[in-house]
Amino acid sequence: MLVSTVRRIIGFCTRFPWAVIGLGVVLTVASAAYSAKHFAIDTDINKLISPHLDWRQREADLEKQFPGHFQSTLVVVDAPTPELAGVAANALAQKLTSQPKLFQSVENLSGSEFFAHIGLLFQPLEEVGKLTQGLPRAAPMIGTLVRDPSLRGLTRILSFGLAGVQQGASTLDDLARPMNLASKTIEDALAVRPAVFSWQELLTGKALTVSDTRRFIMVHPVLDYSALEAGRASSDAISKAATDLDLAGTYQARVRLSGSIPMGDDEFASVKGGALVNGI
Repeated sequence: MLVSTVRRIIGFCTRFPWAVIGLGVVLTVASAAYSAKHFAIDTDINKLISPHLDWRQREADLEKQFPGHFQSTLVVVDAPTPELAGVAANALAQKLTSQPKLFQSVENLSGSEFFAHIGLLFQPLEEVGKLTQGLPRAAPMIGTLVRDPSLRGLTRILSFGLAGVQQGASTLDDLARPMNLASKTIEDALAVRPAVFSWQELLTGKALTVSDTRRFIMVHPVLDYSALEAGRASSDAISKAATDLDLAGTYQARVRLSGSIPMGDDEFASVKGGALVNGI
């Protein structure tokens, strides 16, 4: 039965080849038009679980009351000094803010005006006391920094230190660390190596930590769930902005991405890459 059916189909096709070809073309065009109109991709993983569940409703209420990090990209900016990291983060945040089609909001977490004005209130009482007591003594140095934040200003500050030694207000041992910091910077500059100097490290008298030289920018990108990687366009825009600003060359800054959006895109990218490797 099956053999005879196949023979009849083959016989019909050989007898009317052009009609069969025409029918195949029409069916192909109709299938393509239907697929283009009705087939779509949605990569919003939040739709995989019903929003009517109790815990999903509580999650939605929490996000509504405290808009946060569920659909965000965390931009991490690292540089050799706090000053370079801060300037690089500010420049990048301003660049991203000028692209509203890609970013709903851009917040420089380390450059908040709120903490710039009242950040001392969050420091331990003892540290605030030490800082306020030292401000009058540091007034000449601070004034010099404001007028001339360069190596020339640094040498003037060191001259103040030498004057303090002559007057007995300090010792040469007290100047050892500032002199070492300054000499390293000058030696690197003369050797045409990347030279950095941190006023914060000089004034605090403490070695810089990773938290000192790292800044964060919170970005809420415009997502395209019709694409396999919904946030890829925004992530690429961040990388391009860092390249256009030459943050690596100008500030020796490194920019990395974290957060739910880049991680989700990487998961989809790994799935896509695995599918291609397996020939799917």
